[in-house]
Amino acid sequence: MVRIDEGMKAFGYPLEDDFSRKDSEQRFPDGAHYRIEISGIERLANMEVLAKEATRRGVPVHRLISMVGGPAQVASSEIKEMVALAAEQKYEVMVQISNGRGWDIHSMCTTEEGIWGGLYCKGMDQVYNLLKELERLYSLGIRGFLIFDASVLRLIKRMKAEGYLPQDIVIKASVAAGTGSGLYAEMIEEMGATTLNPLADITIPELATMRHMSNLPLDVYMTVVDSMGGMHRYHKAAEIARVAAPVYFKFEPGDREGNIYKEYFPIEAQNQLTVARVTQAECMIEWIERYNPDLKCSPQGPSDLQLCIPNKEILV
Repeated sequence: MVRIDEGMKAFGYPLEDDFSRKDSEQRFPDGAHYRIEISGIERLANMEVLAKEATRRGVPVHRLISMVGGPAQVASSEIKEMVALAAEQKYEVMVQISNGRGWDIHSMCTTEEGIWGGLYCKGMDQVYNLLKELERLYSLGIRGFLIFDASVLRLIKRMKAEGYLPQDIVIKASVAAGTGSGLYAEMIEEMGATTLNPLADITIPELATMRHMSNLPLDVYMTVVDSMGGMHRYHKAAEIARVAAPVYFKFEPGDREGNIYKEYFPIEAQNQLTVARVTQAECMIEWIERYNPDLKCSPQGPSDLQLCIPNKEILV
């Protein structure tokens, strides 16, 4: 006998998304509702521009997404300088390990219909290369990693549990992991992620449902590249923070990720995008304060962030 409704209720799952939009009872450890994440910090020059612009505008920046184009093509000497600056500014840094199938020989996923195959690792060679990138970056002082494949999330969780990887590693589930429902958010948390990036076009009721079904911070796009929809959600930021806290708000202007994260994308253009991201964050904070001044943003450098560790070569 098929008993879908009974089964869903027995497992504690809702039959639809949460349109009641009640206040989230969860917060960051410092009591804040939201924090700021800046994407596209590919090189040291971008981080230097970010630090200067955020300081000038008085915008707190808590987390960076870095080296999305692939850390394999960033020299260790430059990564060490990025680690030192991030530690000084108290930024948590998440590096995308492995540049993924869109940049290597496995190009089916870049075709018009091949994208349905997903951006997951193809072959154990790619899984191993991804983990070796983690090893290299950890030795240079990086502690946060951006993962797009749920099977790799699970493997990293197992390696941490059994002592093959250190406990101070933090893992963000990428938007490419495809989290679009509370059920998937629950699975991503079970796989070992410490924060997750839902799909860019996620609705407020869908976010509210995710909050009921997962304890992870939700990393929500306020702006996104044109190729992913190009939306701007400043007017909804306060409502998102209210129902889905704790939330990292993130900003990613540009035409398409396949352009702005290529190694030959001009550094000056990436710097301009960095300034635009900080400007967008300042605008969003203003709108949140206009709509709901009771919502709290963490100050710069809250103590629970997993910061980079400079000036150390640590064997994994």
